[in-house]
Amino acid sequence: MESPQQRLQLRQRPRQQRRPRQQRQQRQQLRQRQRLQQQLRQRRQPPRQQRQRQRPQPRPRQQLRQQ
Repeated sequence: MESPQQRLQLRQRPRQQRRPRQQRQQRQQLRQRQRLQQQLRQRRQPPRQQRQRQRPQPRPRQQLRQQ
C-alpha cells in the first residue's frame, strides 16, 4: 500500500523533470530555428535585399530631398 507515497513521488518527479526538459527542448528548437533562419537569410536574402534596397531606396530619398 505505497500508493500515496508513489503518487506524490510520481507527481513531483515528472513536474521537475518535465520543466527542464521542455526548456532545453525549446531552447534547442529556438537555436535550430535561429540557425536555419540565419542560413536562409544568408543564402536567399542578400541578393534580393541588395536588389530591392538599391531600387526602392533612391526614389524615397529623392522624394524626401525634393520635399
